[in-house]
Amino acid sequence: MKKLICLTFLLISILAPSSGVTLGFNEGNMAFPLNLEGLDDIRSGRYTLIKFWQSTCPPCREEIEGFKDFYSRSSEEMNIIFIAVNKDEGVLNTYLRETGLDKDIPVYFDRGRKNTRTYGLRRTPTTFLLDERGVIVSRWTGATKWDEVDAADLIEVK
Repeated sequence: MKKLICLTFLLISILAPSSGVTLGFNEGNMAFPLNLEGLDDIRSGRYTLIKFWQSTCPPCREEIEGFKDFYSRSSEEMNIIFIAVNKDEGVLNTYLRETGLDKDIPVYFDRGRKNTRTYGLRRTPTTFLLDERGVIVSRWTGATKWDEVDAADLIEVK
């Protein structure tokens, strides 16, 4: 895993300057590499959706059923990374046990909230859409009606 993270940093440092794209957390920026335990099933050359949420956040809970539906319909078309930014991992684990959410969607815990800080998050839910090169093409905050969203529509909007 550490080799993968180092390789990602190396590739970004080589490619970003030559492409005129800088690292950042706004549209048009090259996305920062994620530092998440167990994240190793990301296929390059695909769009990636990064979803930051909390189990204690009412808008986050409101959109969960629709997001589960979106994930089941779209995870073959794009990478989908679902990141829990709870301060307390115990609270998250209780929520996951009660809802079984992690049986439907792989949930990554942002230990120490490193990714939360790196991506400049102020509120949840926050979603980033990255293109095939890892450039942020869209960022939005707030609940989304995921049962009305298709991966193909997101990719077309770019």
